[in-house]
Amino acid sequence: MNIKLVDFGIFGTNIGSVAEQSCAGSLRYMAPEILLGSLSSDPKIDVWSIGVLLYAMVLGEFPFVSREREELRQQILKKEIKI
Repeated sequence: MNIKLVDFGIFGTNIGSVAEQSCAGSLRYMAPEILLGSLSSDPKIDVWSIGVLLYAMVLGEFPFVSREREELRQQILKKEIKI
């Protein structure tokens, strides 16, 4: 089995210390830094998204689940993950 990860460039590029001017992507995979307003293109945000993906692949469910956007946001910011 081969797994391929793809970056579609939704967030943008990191050119020096220039902050990204847009915020796009799926809320379910967004790092807390993004939700708190940081628009820097930091590798940590990619590691967070991969962690969410791996959690879902291994456990068969997402670590943060809600139909309400604000509740999902609060879970991402505050929920303690237990494995």
